[in-house]
Amino acid sequence: MQNKPICFMLAAAALAFVAANPAHAQSARTWVSGVGDDFSATCSRTAPCKTFAGAISKTTTGGEINCLDPGGFGTLTITKSLTVDCSGTNGNILASGTIGITINTDSMSGMIVRLRGLSINGTLTGSRGIQINGTGTNDNAISIENCVVDGFTTFGIQNSAKIGRLLVKDTVVRNNFGTAVGVAPAAGNVSTVKVTLDNVSTFDSSYGFAFGNGVQAVIKNSIASGHVTGGVEADSGATVSVVSSIIIGNLTGIVATAGSTIRVRDSDIAGNTTGLSGTVQSHVNNSFLNNGAGGTLTPVAGGVTDPQGLQ
Repeated sequence: MQNKPICFMLAAAALAFVAANPAHAQSARTWVSGVGDDFSATCSRTAPCKTFAGAISKTTTGGEINCLDPGGFGTLTITKSLTVDCSGTNGNILASGTIGITINTDSMSGMIVRLRGLSINGTLTGSRGIQINGTGTNDNAISIENCVVDGFTTFGIQNSAKIGRLLVKDTVVRNNFGTAVGVAPAAGNVSTVKVTLDNVSTFDSSYGFAFGNGVQAVIKNSIASGHVTGGVEADSGATVSVVSSIIIGNLTGIVATAGSTIRVRDSDIAGNTTGLSGTVQSHVNNSFLNNGAGGTLTPVAGGVTDPQGLQ
């Protein structure tokens, strides 16, 4: 009987320790490493997790996952606002036969996702490098910066959400059997996604940049090269501005489906088997050179009407 106070004190201390150290505590910033551990680690800098999937459950909404080394951090599904930043280490995702990163914007309203410094490799068997989903009206802002997406069978980057904003900057998307960068809602829907592509290089895919009904896009300081179908393509209802960019060596340089609007300014369209398909609006400072015949140019502010290569 004399030991009861001691027992009660010990029990109270144990409860206090558990309350202060919950099994699933989350941090605003977590870390991954190729030699980390998802099961016993806290995902701190000194005790990093091994995969993005392991780290996300220990990262608060709006928090950030960083990489300590290049590693191979596995695929990731994102259902909350999150930053994944591997700048300086070029963190790797190997996505053989699957999707590298899936972002489900229906999961929360106002989702903000930032991806930086990632190398996502589909080994020519993965379906999509980055897939952005959204069937509802949740707004979202997705930015992809300083990444490499390589070797997927359908899309390098695909945004099929109905609403939101997408920024892709300083990124290379190459060697995809389908489309390098595609933004289009599900069949029958109209998108309100606004897209900014700055210094994005697409290479050796079916399409370089492709946009669906309702999408508003600006492509600036970018490259579409070596695509076996088209460099830039817009479906009916899409509006696309191409500024200070290079479209070279594609089967068709620009594909403007009836009902779409494509404007080109200060850009080089050269060496395409067919220069244009459909009607494209051209400002005066474009260069068209050595393209096969096809399509129609409409001048904008005194723009080019009969460029070399489209005789």
